[in-house]
Formats: sequence, C-alpha cells, structure tokens
Amino acid sequence: MTERRGRGFGRGYRSRPNHSTSANFRGGRGFGRGYGGEQNHNASANFRGGRGFGRGYVDGPNHNTRANFRGGRGGSRDGGHETYRQDETIVTLTIPEIIRSQQKTTIANFNSSTLTYKSSDGIIFITNGEPITTIWKKLLKKENPWGQNDVRMFVNSALVTADSQFDYKREELVKELGNPDSGLKRLKEIIEFPSVSCDAGLNNRVLSFQYVILPLFGLLTRNAIAECILEKYVHAIFMVIYVNLDTFFYNNVMKCLEMLVRRNSVVDHQVSVEELLKQNRYSFIPYSLGVFFLIIVRLLTSVRK
Repeated sequence: MTERRGRGFGRGYRSRPNHSTSANFRGGRGFGRGYGGEQNHNASANFRGGRGFGRGYVDGPNHNTRANFRGGRGGSRDGGHETYRQDETIVTLTIPEIIRSQQKTTIANFNSSTLTYKSSDGIIFITNGEPITTIWKKLLKKENPWGQNDVRMFVNSALVTADSQFDYKREELVKELGNPDSGLKRLKEIIEFPSVSCDAGLNNRVLSFQYVILPLFGLLTRNAIAECILEKYVHAIFMVIYVNLDTFFYNNVMKCLEMLVRRNSVVDHQVSVEELLKQNRYSFIPYSLGVFFLIIVRLLTSVRK
C-alpha cells in the first residue's frame, strides 16, 4: 500500500483475516479511505480526495472487487444517507475471471471452519455484485408475473444486500421479504412456478434448479435472514416454504437433486456457464453436489425450527 499526503490524509485499512487488499490514496484538502471488509476478498482500490471526500466500501463475503473513486468538491458516502458528486468506476471482471474467482472462493470457503458457526453464508455468493444491490426493490414493484430472468436477478440482488455490512439494509430486505403485499407474494409465485428443471437453460418459462432455486435457498439460509431479530417477518418467510413442502420441495427440488446425483454433474445441458454469465454476470455458479446437500439441509433445519 502506498500513501501520499497533502493537506488532507489517506488511509488504507486491511481488516479481518484472508484479505488480499491494496490501496493507493492521495489526500488533497479532503481525504480518501478504502475498506476491505469480511472474509476472502481480493480487492484493490484507488482513491483521490479533492476538497470533499470519497469513500469506497467492499463489503460482504467472497467478492473479488476493484474500485476507483475520485472525490471532487463534494464527496460520497456509500451505505449512509448522504449522496455527493463522485466519479466512480468499478472495474468489471471478465467472465473467465469470474469463473476462476468463484471456483477458488468456493473451495476455500467450503473448507473453512466458519461453516460450523456462520451457516452457509460463504458457500453461495455473488461476485462483484455491488451494482445490483437495489435491483430487488425495483423488481418487487413490477406488476407483471416474473419470468426466470426476473427471479434470478431478484435472488442475486437480494443475496448481495443480505451480505451488506449495514444493518438497516439487511433489515429492510427482511421486512420486504416478509411483507404479505410484496415479498411473500413473490416468494409464493416462485414456489408455485409452473416448471423447475436441471436443464432450464435460458428459457424464461422454466426456473433453473442450479442457477435460481439453489441461490434462493442460499438467500433464505443467510444469517441476515434466518437469525434476524425481526421474528414476525422471518416466521412469515419460512411459513411460505413450510406450507408448500410437499408440492414444491418433494415434487420439484428432490427430483432435480436426484437427477444431478444420477448424472454426477451439476451442469445444465441447455446453457454453458459462459453463456449464462454473458446474459447475467451477477450469477452464482455451483461447482459440486456438496453445495446442494449442505444448503438443502440448512434450509430444512431453518424451516422446522
């Protein structure tokens, strides 16, 4: 890490284990700060303070993120309630980089001891997902029925929010998911979707077991939801799953899981990983059957509490 000081100051923080974070800060009359938060990040940042300030946060587990923030006379505070002028550029990973990053992080987290006390938060994640943090809110306001693309984007956006380091963001997500007029209605729509398949491909009328249902289970088993103190909303969320165990879980989920076990593969025969990420780079790609078994057991445990 390099640091230059003018009239202001620059600080680089490396917090908690397993980070690979580098930062270059230049202080003007304001300041620049870079944070690498939580586990297994590989993040680099360049911040330049003008008369105002720029702050960049890399929050939530398992991201591989690089960011460049430059503060002008105003500034920015991501995650707070203030918005200032800023020039922000997030360097997008290539599709091969996303694939390699997810594989590496999945292996590292699957072998981590945190699985024994932090649920499955590190197993299902979205790489570099900050740009889609608020998409789930917009989709909840959509009046028309959802297709597979809508459901996948909603789940992935909600996963990013559930991994936020800010309590108010996570609590807002839980409240909306447990709202009978919005989140609960959409959860029921997902569960009652006409078709779920291991070979859904990009068919908008079929939900992918690997790329939609599994991430949905990863969302529902997040500590931000399962362990949330807003019990009224959490109870409502899991009741939707509980009352549909026979029609959804046993008739759809277990049949798809059985098919993947017979194949000894998690591949969707109708779409390659590269094609999926070209359409939606903010997707989680499972690489082993072990992920499915772990998440399903976690979900059933949460539902039956």
